[in-house]
Amino acid sequence: MIYKGKTVKIPIGKTIFTGETCFFKNRYYGVTLLLSKPRYGKTSLTKDISCDLTVFRRVAVFDLYEEWERHVLYFNPKAKYPKRWLNAKVVKNFAFKISDYNHPSDWASMGIADFGAKILADLAERIDIHYDNPEEFLKLTQRLPYSEDAMVAFNRKYKDVGLTLVSPYHEVTLRSINSRLPFLLDFFKQKGDGKLYVEDWPKLFLKHNLIISMTGRTEEEKFRAMALTGKIMEKIAPYLKQLKPALIFEEADTFFPDQKALRRRFKGQVSPSSLNKGLEYVTKFQKRGVSVFLISQSEKLLNASMTKFSNSRILGKIPEDDLNYDITKKLKWKPDSNYRQFILLDETGSWTPFVPNIAGCKV
Repeated sequence: MIYKGKTVKIPIGKTIFTGETCFFKNRYYGVTLLLSKPRYGKTSLTKDISCDLTVFRRVAVFDLYEEWERHVLYFNPKAKYPKRWLNAKVVKNFAFKISDYNHPSDWASMGIADFGAKILADLAERIDIHYDNPEEFLKLTQRLPYSEDAMVAFNRKYKDVGLTLVSPYHEVTLRSINSRLPFLLDFFKQKGDGKLYVEDWPKLFLKHNLIISMTGRTEEEKFRAMALTGKIMEKIAPYLKQLKPALIFEEADTFFPDQKALRRRFKGQVSPSSLNKGLEYVTKFQKRGVSVFLISQSEKLLNASMTKFSNSRILGKIPEDDLNYDITKKLKWKPDSNYRQFILLDETGSWTPFVPNIAGCKV
């Protein structure tokens, strides 16, 4: 598939006032926010749009609840125009090796703060010592010294492989690392664990549209999802010009949290990798041909540095303290009859109320 970056108009419903077809313009770049209260239908609408996207460009969805694979791969027989994802591949139960997590932000995504994150990023590259074995990696961190005598013993043990220290670490930092790390061992790929390890993410993405299926029901699972997502985004970044992808983030506030959530979940100054990469994608990487879709219940849950670069919004019923509430407060929603209204707010600032089509794929 070679997408040349043309703007494509995708029919998404009927306008409320005239009954004419309402079109969403998908450009080769841009950030689209899809916002509404729970169960309103924003994800169903996004799934319908995504089926059209897979016809002409590469698409990947970062799915936090293993939901998309049950829907977008199947036609909806009740739809006027049934459709589904083309050339799709589901990637699930996968992991990266310890040595892949070689940036402090990778470890920040897993809940390791500041200097501890830097220590683990440096040690992750020492495959000659831990062999990408989580248990061996834990043993290595447990041997890190916080006294002069312990440092002498540590240097004696590892001098033959070129790992020596000039000063011991702070005891509080090491206790923080070693109290957290045992809970992370299952995050990493290890021999014989049955988890998928993708050797070449860009190659896989060039061949298929990807449903990246993760779980995010617990706090630990959300840490894992952030680390996985940040690493995937890092791996495909050098190939964005060839891919020109549309990237969809379900429950986007998990990957790109607001400042309040950052302070609550991450005890330090190092931001999680998913947020760092997300900011790169919506700023520096737009010229490479990246279209980003952020699905959330409220704009206030999303990092403001991400949302300020949005080109368009598709809005349902949203909280009263959200931006654009005034133009959405009169939207009608009848859950029992499956009727809902949305507003398409485009990059010019004009807005169009519409009733979405029945999704072409199963929802």
